[in-house]
Amino acid sequence: MPPVRLNLFILLALTIFFTGVQPILAKPSTSQCLAFYADKATVTTTNQKLSVLDDIAIHSSATKTIISQLQRDLEIRPGIVRSALDLGIRQRVVVVNIASPVGTENIVLLNPKITPMTSDKSFSLEGCAWECNFVSRFTHIRTEYKDENGRSQILESHGDTAHMIQKKVELFEGTSTAATSLMKIFSKKVLKDYRRKPPIGPIQKLTTAIDESIEDSYNPYSLGFDVRKIVGDDVQFKKSIEGLLSAVLDHPNAKDRGKAMNNWVTSEAHALFLYDLLSRSGLHAFKTELTYLATQSVYFIESFKSGDSLVTYSFEKEGTTSDISMLFRPTEFSEKDWMNRSDEERIALLKAAKVPSKTFVRASKIMPTDFKPDAVGGYSKEVRDHRRHGYGWEISHKKYEINQQRLMREVRDVSMLFNQKHSFHVHVSFELPKNYTLYENFIHWFKQLNDYLYLKGLEEGLHGNDLTGVANFVSDLSITERVKSYLSNLYTKNTIQESQDKLDRRNSKFFSAGLRGRIYGPASSVAKMRLGIELRDSTRNMDLLDQYSSKVGKSVSAQVWEKSNAAEIKTMGLRLTSDRVTAKRDISDFVSPRFAKMFSDVEATVAFGLHHYEDRPIYNYRSHSWVKVSPEVAERIKNARKFYIQELVNLESELTHLESKGEKTETELIKMAIRMSLATWAKKARVAELFENF
Repeated sequence: MPPVRLNLFILLALTIFFTGVQPILAKPSTSQCLAFYADKATVTTTNQKLSVLDDIAIHSSATKTIISQLQRDLEIRPGIVRSALDLGIRQRVVVVNIASPVGTENIVLLNPKITPMTSDKSFSLEGCAWECNFVSRFTHIRTEYKDENGRSQILESHGDTAHMIQKKVELFEGTSTAATSLMKIFSKKVLKDYRRKPPIGPIQKLTTAIDESIEDSYNPYSLGFDVRKIVGDDVQFKKSIEGLLSAVLDHPNAKDRGKAMNNWVTSEAHALFLYDLLSRSGLHAFKTELTYLATQSVYFIESFKSGDSLVTYSFEKEGTTSDISMLFRPTEFSEKDWMNRSDEERIALLKAAKVPSKTFVRASKIMPTDFKPDAVGGYSKEVRDHRRHGYGWEISHKKYEINQQRLMREVRDVSMLFNQKHSFHVHVSFELPKNYTLYENFIHWFKQLNDYLYLKGLEEGLHGNDLTGVANFVSDLSITERVKSYLSNLYTKNTIQESQDKLDRRNSKFFSAGLRGRIYGPASSVAKMRLGIELRDSTRNMDLLDQYSSKVGKSVSAQVWEKSNAAEIKTMGLRLTSDRVTAKRDISDFVSPRFAKMFSDVEATVAFGLHHYEDRPIYNYRSHSWVKVSPEVAERIKNARKFYIQELVNLESELTHLESKGEKTETELIKMAIRMSLATWAKKARVAELFENF
């Protein structure tokens, strides 16, 4: 059984507060473990020493049976290490679990012999079937052993794994170590500091979250893993966690607690780790601390106007190339074995792995390789293969960033790794009240953002596909389009919760800027809803993506829409609508009715190049004023429109000529021709700049 982790601060406070005496520790639960450090105060007790296994015993069927039982036991009751003694069998047999931070499979240790690799020791509470005590063991060891085939091997281990292997070997040798006295571990000052009422409510939630982060820090997809990597070894990480607990528990005043937290944060990784802990504990309860951090810390950048939360960022990357197999491997393969295989072999093995689709897989199933960037979380298999391009996959950001600049550094790292600038989705997540009275203002602001990015995408030659489209207001659509539209549309007359329910139910995926809901998880309080804006493959230019995500984050943080007049914007504002009925009507002035229907059927955005953008003012959310188009810009738009009209006329003429020769025209070719003309029009007109002050 692994060493028990107990939140000792809470335990001491509870005992002293209610009894007024030094505590006698009862057996705690595994989920509450917390280790403390010292280098003295140990005693040794002697038990019966076990015999060493000879070669005959190593290769015997009895030993093989013991190994199988231990492996099955680890599958049924997950843990780090099991030994034959756990089965009541007095043999020097140990199995280290595949989930251990030092191994990727069940490693069998026969006749293990330990050599300490450091003088550093850690104390932790240990409670098995015997009395619970503090034990001090080395934090880094080397174990020499025989494997199940009798071959000599060496295993280096750290932290909890090292602790547990030492415990098993001590029992084989007939010795065990335990702390003699709590007072030799904790000074009188520590006991005095916690002679008060134990933490309750949000503080208790936070200390529990901190406790849980220790075990999770071995998970390569966790934020604690990143902090552990920065501070160094297990000893330094747990000392750092001690410091965070002191920052939380030693300061009853919220502002003082915020100052102490700020002193604890020494890197971007520390800041994100702390923000995640606060989020899990209820951000609304730590508004004072968060406000202090957002105003004083160089690592807490985007504070939200309400002060209850921060604007956060994350990214996804989709792909079909075999390069993904350089970042992830099934756990049954060692790093060396995996990298020695060909790209074709690796991607075939990843594809064959029995993992669910559209779900980011745990490290116990698919492990990261040494090439995986730190910011990338797990690996996800797509629902279906991309037959023309290969196997479909998706990787996701490990956790929401609170620093947009750091996020874009991570996006650029992944872009360089794959040598790709496409299929990046950046999410900007935030919270609004469920009964938000200014929701209509917000939705008009979002619509302008969507139109801006869509038009900028056209300038790059980007278009929506069969799963994405323009974000339309329902009120702007014809009755026919409202009924048959397979994409969700924007609603302005209901609450944010009702609208998000509709968006989630219809799986809205607007091109360039999507409004998403439940995928971001729970909000900081029941009165709020977490939602976000997804920049979906908005650009193939990393500098532009940086500008877009930064500008969206700043606008959301300032809630720029709140001073606007929604009714006025709805009446006066210019917005895009991909409605085939109105598109057919608009282009019928320039091509025949038959071709007007054909063009609008294959491309709903065909009329975008015909709009009189110069005739209507555009709202500036920065200055909160209406801006008219200058004469120079108006002339540029008119000339681009003339060009586009001629392109449609020429396309009709070419298709008519082909039909007269009896040649069939493919729908995809017509769509491609229209989209190429739209992209050229967008570059000439540059109307996106009219919408840029969102």
